[in-house]
Amino acid sequence: MDFKRLPKKSVAMAVVAFALVGVLLLTASHAATPTANFEAEAGTRSGNASIVSDSTASSSSAVKFSVAAGTCTTSTPNVPGGPDNNGGCWPSAATTGVPAGTTLTNYTGCSGGVTYITTPNTVIDSKTVNCDIAVQTTGVVIKNSKVNGAINTPEDSSYSFSVTDSEINSGVVEEATVGTTHITLLRVNIRGGETSLYCYMTCDIRDSYIHDQAYFPTGPSHLGGILGNDGPTHLTAIHNSLFCDTPVNPDDGGCSGDLNLFGDFGQIDDALIDHNLFGASPSLAYCTYGGDSSTKPYPHAQNVRYTNNIFQRGSNNKCGSYGASSGFNISGTGNVWTNNKWDDGANVVPEN
Repeated sequence: MDFKRLPKKSVAMAVVAFALVGVLLLTASHAATPTANFEAEAGTRSGNASIVSDSTASSSSAVKFSVAAGTCTTSTPNVPGGPDNNGGCWPSAATTGVPAGTTLTNYTGCSGGVTYITTPNTVIDSKTVNCDIAVQTTGVVIKNSKVNGAINTPEDSSYSFSVTDSEINSGVVEEATVGTTHITLLRVNIRGGETSLYCYMTCDIRDSYIHDQAYFPTGPSHLGGILGNDGPTHLTAIHNSLFCDTPVNPDDGGCSGDLNLFGDFGQIDDALIDHNLFGASPSLAYCTYGGDSSTKPYPHAQNVRYTNNIFQRGSNNKCGSYGASSGFNISGTGNVWTNNKWDDGANVVPEN
């Protein structure tokens, strides 16, 4: 049994679920009464309810009940588990990963430290997976599970997978914990690895918690939360807690940034970075790199949009050792920087 502190929002949802059960029983007791199918996401919503994308739900959408600020796991704003700037709470270990009360059983498909998934639309549900997962097909679904290893597809492939309500910890490995193409992540707790998420092409991460990358005691490691350096990226990151918080080693190896866009092997094109919490740490250089650099083979990014994000100031008031952002060209084609704030409410000015 994998236990997790049950957030107050789960109690509220349990009450709603109990009431729904009562309605279903009442309907069942009147067999002659006409019935109708009903999709919750098609109904009238109020309060903190909203529609979100969820590839595991019917019609690929679901109703999300936001947590009111007063029910966050901490009252401190703009920290994981604390109130965000939009009436909810930032993702944390309490709101991501395996849901409380889920019974996990061991996944039996591992062999030689890896399991190869080749059957389309394979579902891994409520499992402890003690190996890497190599996705070599389309439509793989991983949910309510704990993966003690990395999950990846080959670069430039059409293979795809989604991970929902799960924890992924690849440990101390010189590779990304999650990568590389056609990835959907929802309420995922990601730890370990040199990079938490490497996006080669078409990645969508929401309501997730990235933190605690691997510590390498020697060598010039370059750690990061999210990395895109071989465009086009087609990256969507919405309402995540993004932290690269691993200490610097004696060889000055450590974190580059929470989110890193570099034109190393292709032009960065199409990245939406909206309503995320960028974590401050003296061990990282900048909290984010925006894809422009005269020293890179592909020096100019386009269609990169940073909107409504919060940057922690941290102990030096700069988020990273040198600042909040680097390499963002406000004049680049399709680039947008708007309503990005420090955690004290001041505007964050991007650096090119």
